[in-house]
Amino acid sequence: MLKIKNSLHIYFLSFLTGTITGCFVILFSKILNFTEGLFHFNSIPFSNLYSFEPNWFYLLLPALGGVLVGFITHYLCPEAKGNGIDGLLDAFHNQNGEMRGRVSVYKSIVTIITLSSGGSAGKEGPSAQIGASIGSKINNLFGGGARARRTLLLAGAAASLGTIFQAPLGGAITAIEMVYKEDIESDALIPAIISSVSAYFLLSFFGLVHRDLFTLRELEPKYLTLYPLLGVICFFVGLTLVKFIQRVKSFFLNWNIYPPFKPAIGGLICGGIYFFFPVVAGTGETYIQKFLFQPETYTDIPRLELIQFVLFVIGFKIIVTSLTIGSGGSGGIFGPSLFLGGTIGMFVAEIAGLAYNLDAEHYRSFILVGMGAFYAGVASAPIAAMIMVCEMVGSYVLLPPLMFCSIVVFLLSRKLNLYQGQTLDRFHSPAHHWDIQTDILRTMPIYHYKKYLHNSAIVKNTQSMQTLKKLALKTNEKDFIIVNKNEKYLGFISTLKIMQVQTKSKIETFMDEIPAISIKQNLGEALDLLLAHNLDKAAVINEKGNFIGYIRYQEILELYFSKLRK
Repeated sequence: MLKIKNSLHIYFLSFLTGTITGCFVILFSKILNFTEGLFHFNSIPFSNLYSFEPNWFYLLLPALGGVLVGFITHYLCPEAKGNGIDGLLDAFHNQNGEMRGRVSVYKSIVTIITLSSGGSAGKEGPSAQIGASIGSKINNLFGGGARARRTLLLAGAAASLGTIFQAPLGGAITAIEMVYKEDIESDALIPAIISSVSAYFLLSFFGLVHRDLFTLRELEPKYLTLYPLLGVICFFVGLTLVKFIQRVKSFFLNWNIYPPFKPAIGGLICGGIYFFFPVVAGTGETYIQKFLFQPETYTDIPRLELIQFVLFVIGFKIIVTSLTIGSGGSGGIFGPSLFLGGTIGMFVAEIAGLAYNLDAEHYRSFILVGMGAFYAGVASAPIAAMIMVCEMVGSYVLLPPLMFCSIVVFLLSRKLNLYQGQTLDRFHSPAHHWDIQTDILRTMPIYHYKKYLHNSAIVKNTQSMQTLKKLALKTNEKDFIIVNKNEKYLGFISTLKIMQVQTKSKIETFMDEIPAISIKQNLGEALDLLLAHNLDKAAVINEKGNFIGYIRYQEILELYFSKLRK
């Protein structure tokens, strides 16, 4: 077997990953475009705002697609649900970069079904999973370790994103920035660029690169005050979207019906909206292109009527996107983010038009800045959003307002958490435990830090699974610690298992008997336990073996850095 021995080998495998990923993502895109064309969701007339003819096809097709997705995800591959990026992030942080190949296959299938039947989502999530899985498998083929596997996983994701959006640098930056909320995975930057560029060259070789360039004006000082307004509106709409997705997801998880019917019900409600208002169906790419390239479709419409229409579009798009993803459908959030951000930009341009005489070039500027700023906020990826939009446009004229607006949204959105798999920074990720000098932690006995022990995520073994499921839905805990009536420590149960098991089952049946850590031991040993069992907390017992609390991975890190500063 060939072995990865140095960085040059990583660079070569990044090129190989990008080339193979490019082939698979091009095939995925072609199939998706074909199936979307069959059902004509992207060819709905736009110019007559409220005169859409009710269509029973639009009502029933999303529900039919939801049934197919529900059966596939319930019986064949539960991991294929959702936006796809969270699965990639979990593999990076918690699974040593390992991704099952079958997940990408099923994820592609259910995403094609979801989007072609009118589901409101994007195609970047499954595309990123395809590339990440290819990078992971190539690493295993060449005998690389966990660190190399994570690097090639992100390189594969970069190649897929660069291919989907025809933005090689933007794809690379997105892959390394979306891993953390306030950091980037700098170790993977060069491999991500190599992989993304190689996939883009493949796209160019087949003549599939399309650049519909148009003129953009330099930023005029009189419009400067409107960009903070655009940023604030993007933040509030982004906040609404994230909260709504979380509420819908929680509702469907807690709804005790036959699981395959959940995406179908979500699709049926979406279909009810499409029946009268089909503009918000699918990815919305067609309408953004019309905003950008066909200003004649809206310039003759009375301004107040267009503002009202745009507000309806924003509201309904939030609802159908939340229902599509939250009910168990499959697809990413980047596509709807571009749609919502562009529509918000259109709204601000119309508001500006009440005071200024805007031409098509200024409308385009507001639409494009809105697209980048919105995604920067919900995904905590301001740099990636700026570069991605500039590359998609083919011009860096808008970079100054994009920087200004994206940073405003990013600062306001620091507590938003669209991707649950993100960690704050690299030091909060198990992927970087090798950065920590464990010899320092081994000089720090746990009994010196008893005040940092917690007792909130504790359940008794006598509690019912129904009660435990409700508790899991109300909290963001990854695992719960189980004790008996005498406070003796028994083991752990994960939130994932809680959601999957029947409510009448006993807790002990699904409990993992993971060792506890003694209060006489040190933080280094506690960290070793967490990493060995992929936990976010370690149970601590006293000299008599009684449970006294648990210490989190985050507290260990904070104590470590506090010691370093001293």
